[in-house]
Amino acid sequence: MLPYYVAVAAVYGGLTWAADSILPAVVLHAAGDVVVLIRWWATGQPEWQLSATPPPLLAVSGVDARFITTFLVLLILATMTVVSYRKLRALRLVGTGGT
Repeated sequence: MLPYYVAVAAVYGGLTWAADSILPAVVLHAAGDVVVLIRWWATGQPEWQLSATPPPLLAVSGVDARFITTFLVLLILATMTVVSYRKLRALRLVGTGGT
């Protein structure tokens, strides 16, 4: 789970830096908590324990449609995140008169 938490911390930090405010990161964190807690309440288990058996490793199962879909969604969301951070930073710099 460590890579997940490092990535989430990087998103919160990047958002805080780009917006020059901690408020958007707080809102994002709270929304994530609500989603996770609703799922936990609905299933009775945290998200990392939902499957009785772990999915097969990619080396065993090979690249399938589910993997490709997940990878494409990751690329799209990562691109959207970078674009959003750049726009927020540009807005912040315009507002402060910086370069």
